[in-house]
Amino acid sequence: MLPASAVSTDFTSGFASNFANFSADNPSGSSEVMSLPCRVLSTSSWMPEDKEEFALTMNGKKTHLRRGDFLTFADTAGIQRKAAEAMIHKLLGFVPEWIKLCNESLLPYDMQQNLAKLIQERSERML
Repeated sequence: MLPASAVSTDFTSGFASNFANFSADNPSGSSEVMSLPCRVLSTSSWMPEDKEEFALTMNGKKTHLRRGDFLTFADTAGIQRKAAEAMIHKLLGFVPEWIKLCNESLLPYDMQQNLAKLIQERSERML
C-alpha cells in the first residue's frame, strides 16, 4: 500500500485533489494493480445504489443539487454573488477536459462512461 503522502497532485487553477486512498490491490492473485481511488471518484460510478451526492447537506439537501443551492450556500458563507457566479462558470469550463480525462483514464470502460455521464448530468444542473 502506498503511504498517504506518496501520491498527491493539484489540478488546474489550484483545485486540490486528495489521492490518499490509492493502494495496491491483488484481486485475482496474479499481479498487483492500483485500487479505485475512493476520494477522487464519485461512489455513484461503481455503487449506483448510493444516491447521495454530498456527504454533508447543502441548503438542506444531499441530492439533486442545482445552481441555486450553491448560490444560496455562497450567500450564507458571505461570498459575493458575482464571485460565486464566476467560480461556477470557471468550473463548468473544465467539463470537456474532465470528460476527456475520464475517457483516457485506466478505469474500466463502463466506469469511464458512467463517470463521464455523471459529470455531464451534474454540470447541466448548474446551467
